[in-house]
Amino acid sequence: MIGVDHAALGFGSIAAHGHADALSFQLYVDGMPIFVDPGTYIYHCDLESRNDFRRTKNHNTICIDGKDQSEMLGAFLWGRKAKCDLLQYTDNEEHILLSAQHNGYDGIKVKRTFDFDKENKLMIIDSIEGNCEGYGTLILHPDCRCRLVEPNIAEVLCGDRVIQISVDENLKFEMASGWFSSSYGNKIETNILRYLFKIENRRCENLLDVQLKIVDEVQLTTRGKFNWAVNNVKK
Repeated sequence: MIGVDHAALGFGSIAAHGHADALSFQLYVDGMPIFVDPGTYIYHCDLESRNDFRRTKNHNTICIDGKDQSEMLGAFLWGRKAKCDLLQYTDNEEHILLSAQHNGYDGIKVKRTFDFDKENKLMIIDSIEGNCEGYGTLILHPDCRCRLVEPNIAEVLCGDRVIQISVDENLKFEMASGWFSSSYGNKIETNILRYLFKIENRRCENLLDVQLKIVDEVQLTTRGKFNWAVNNVKK
């Protein structure tokens, strides 16, 4: 299951329970969460954490110049709000395609296109216009493990499934740690993948390619949470 957020920010005029997560997505395989929303964690007693769980950089979307798409004014209050527009939606025998854009960054156009082949491959094309630096974020469920195969290729292990992720050869992944909250007041550390980009010629398109593989045998290593070995990987 693939879920894409291209709706309005939050609820009502103040967007009370909104997060700055326009064009973010979640991915489940056979009911297993792979790429997840960070959750809510807390409301009032820890405003710093409340804001962190709402920030653009902590969602599976594009963050430009380290800024949020929408302006947080309080725990349940927003000022400037990013507006999403659905540009295209196609569902036929061959694939499902969804394309949407938002205006959360002044002078920068951000569009994402999701193309799923209805089998085991999801392509995400990030089209960005404007001079800027930024990164795309992928938050993994805590049950998943990750390793870098090449600077621009990563593999995520969850159960007996391997998700292979690649970006354009001129980009590279970085691994970091973050937080995931499955219920109110609880959070657990998890792994994050980020791919960085810099635009100087006003326009670029970055391709994120996600493919599912089946693993015959998996052997976890003991060299750290990011490292694992896989035997007999099938296409």
